[in-house]
Amino acid sequence: MLVVVDETLWECLLMNADPDSKDAKEFAFAPDHVARYRQEVLTRPEQDGQAVLHRLLRQRKEEAQEDGVDWEDAVLGKLAGGEENNCYLSYWDADTERTVPLILAKIPVKNPWEIFAWLPFGGWNECPDTPELMAIANYWYQRYGAVPAVMTHDQLEFTLPTPAPRARAMELVQEQYGFCPDVVDQDAGEATVGRLADTLWRSDKWYFWWD
Repeated sequence: MLVVVDETLWECLLMNADPDSKDAKEFAFAPDHVARYRQEVLTRPEQDGQAVLHRLLRQRKEEAQEDGVDWEDAVLGKLAGGEENNCYLSYWDADTERTVPLILAKIPVKNPWEIFAWLPFGGWNECPDTPELMAIANYWYQRYGAVPAVMTHDQLEFTLPTPAPRARAMELVQEQYGFCPDVVDQDAGEATVGRLADTLWRSDKWYFWWD
């Protein structure tokens, strides 16, 4: 796993794994507290990742309806206009045209979705929490072979052995929109879910960013 050296990410990981540290003047790493958290997360019953995604997608549809936004035309759009993405995006500094400082972390897990028990970066804004991230990552691994690969404090990337089939692109992209609506809603261009779907079937990297 490539982990960006980021103080905000460090604080997030620590607050999730060791809630008592929130009251400390300085964030201190307590290995025994973190180990207990990790064990608790790994032994609790796992959620159904597909069900979690369906729930999140229902929320997005309800939000669109409340805002008077047409789901089919304004949100989904057409399967067109996408471009392939076969490289990681989140560790590149556009100002310096260099990569940011990185840690190549070897994480001792049997299954790739268990990475989030060791790096619990979610649970803020619309980013799913650790159990939800694990369930979703498990589902996407079983269905597409997707493996978490890069993490910053607000970005997450997956790598795949091959792109998802074009026939599943609209189904998959709606799961991803439920999971991370900002990749469409916060895009400066004329982004739609359909345009992202047209990217997914061409790409072996998935990029997520939460505002």
